[in-house]
Amino acid sequence: FMNYSKYYMLDLPKGVILLGITGCGKSSFAKAIAGQWNLPLLKFNVDRIYEPLVGLSESNLDKIINTCEALSPCILWVDEIDKAFTNQIFTGNSVTFRLFGKLLNWLQERKKLVFFIATANRVIVNVNGRRIQILRTELLRKRRFDAIFFLSFPNRSMREIIVDIYLKKHKFDLSKRDFITNNTEKFTGAEIEHLIKELTFNAVLKGKIDQNNIAYLDNKEIEEIISQIKPIYLQRREEFEDIIKWAEKNTIFLGEKI
Repeated sequence: FMNYSKYYMLDLPKGVILLGITGCGKSSFAKAIAGQWNLPLLKFNVDRIYEPLVGLSESNLDKIINTCEALSPCILWVDEIDKAFTNQIFTGNSVTFRLFGKLLNWLQERKKLVFFIATANRVIVNVNGRRIQILRTELLRKRRFDAIFFLSFPNRSMREIIVDIYLKKHKFDLSKRDFITNNTEKFTGAEIEHLIKELTFNAVLKGKIDQNNIAYLDNKEIEEIISQIKPIYLQRREEFEDIIKWAEKNTIFLGEKI
């Protein structure tokens, strides 16, 4: 694509924002992009950039930018950007304001191919019945990114793939794929992985290993273990429903809708 972009006078890809529910695959998405493109992936947490002495925080950001440009082409993954650059944090915080301005300017003007991936868990909050966007509008501006994705809870077809992957990984009975898929609605990918680890662990404890060393349980035993797991959706249902409704209108939506 880099060669074609020069010939056809096309813009190089800038980056994406990955919003979504905790445990629904934002980190895996970022790693998959790097693997697909065969580019180095550099990750940093924004909150670690801050220093108590004047000027050191800005210097840290400069070092990160210079490192990325020296390694270009590469991918820079900023994890949990919502912890540092939100509407709520800027009041009276001149260091954060300067860092944010420097980052935005670089995103807008960079000449090197540094594909920027930002992940965030918090998107909006509900205050007295009113939705307030947490992430700064300037960060979500179209010219700085190619797309904004929202990763929701996996739908049935997604869950089937996830279940299949972890059944094979943990050597559990593949014939239970459909049963587990049907009984894990509104589970995150991380919760499905945890469930299958629990199923395998219980099967091993009970000595339920077949002649091919595959762990197995019957449907009743599986249902019992599923009932012991409390998905994050049930704990924060209203919050997630608000976020999903916002995301359906404002992002490229991937996964289960309400």
